[in-house]
Formats: sequence, structure tokens, C-alpha cells
Amino acid sequence: MSSKTFSTIAIVSALFLFVSSGFAYMGHGKHAQGRYHWDPDAIVTVSGEVIKVETTTMRCCGSNYHGVHLYLKTKDGELEVHLGPKEFVNEEITIKKGDQLTVKGSKTEYNDTSVIFAATVTKDGKKVTLRNDDGIPVWAGKGKHHMRNR
Repeated sequence: MSSKTFSTIAIVSALFLFVSSGFAYMGHGKHAQGRYHWDPDAIVTVSGEVIKVETTTMRCCGSNYHGVHLYLKTKDGELEVHLGPKEFVNEEITIKKGDQLTVKGSKTEYNDTSVIFAATVTKDGKKVTLRNDDGIPVWAGKGKHHMRNR
């Protein structure tokens, strides 16, 4: 193989990897870049009692994705909170009905419902970080989001 052919193959391969990894990271929604439904201008902190914890299942990327959601009773009413993948959240914190939590995250509309995408959850003085200040999930790139029941 000539050096010119090898160089061409190397360049094309590098471009393919660069473009495909960019698409994998982009995400969707209003702010893209992997920050699903994240609005940095809508950060709120709320406290209240957990009235329901559920794991929802949705089909994504050829497998099932199991996400942990909870409903928090606050002084202003009930709020739905999206935490993250069951496999990641359950390793970091145990949340059950009746727990008192403080949640910081981005409050936005999702499926016609007001929802908080949690960045941090604090329970009994223990603070767990789920997303960074840019809304990027801390499990991204760690393989946690690929640990799905099929």
C-alpha cells in the first residue's frame, strides 16, 4: 500500500470517528449537546416530601432504558422530578416514599408537564450530583447508560 493511499484511509477514518462521536454526544431538544431538556436559565431549588418513586421504561437505541422519577410534595404543590438511569441512581442514593429531599435542577416542560431535571439531590445531609452545571449527566461517558435490561 502506498503512503498516499494509507494517508487517505487514515484521514477518512479519523473524520468518520470525529463526526460519529459528535452525533452521539449531540443529544436532542432545545439545548442539545447531550443536555436533554436542560435550560440553564430555569435552575430552581425545591424541598419537600417524596410522595411517589417510580421507574419508567422507554425504548431507546435498540434496548430498554429504565429511568428513576419521583414526585415531590412541596409548599407550592406537587412536582415531577427526573433523576436518571436506574442503574446509576440506585448506586448513588436510595429514595423512598416519605423521604425529605432538596432537589436542584432545571425546571422545564416535558410531555406537557412541568418537570425538574435534577442536577443534585440532597437527603439527610448527603448530596448526590446527577448532572453538572451545564446539564451534562455525570453518568455520560462512564458506560452507566449502557447498563440496560434488554
